[in-house]
Amino acid sequence: MELITRRKLVEHEFGENKDIVHWIHDEMRNKENMIGLVDPNISDESKTDAIKVLTIAIRLHHAVPCIKTVVQMLEHTEPRSPIDTVISDIVKY
Repeated sequence: MELITRRKLVEHEFGENKDIVHWIHDEMRNKENMIGLVDPNISDESKTDAIKVLTIAIRLHHAVPCIKTVVQMLEHTEPRSPIDTVISDIVKY
């Protein structure tokens, strides 16, 4: 979550006694455009996948699904190429 949003685990703007998990959860429920949660330095081609990964992370935080379910979720979030993944976009600078 921290890599995709480029935010720290705890930031003042999240609110009192809130961390990045609660902030993302609240923002996903309240925002029509979730792309705004994604670090602007991530390529436009990868932003949709980044939102999918954030959604999976939130689901994993609230309930621990079986590994088969996690694999199925991740299968729908394939990078466009080995170089153009969310993490490589962040690490390149």
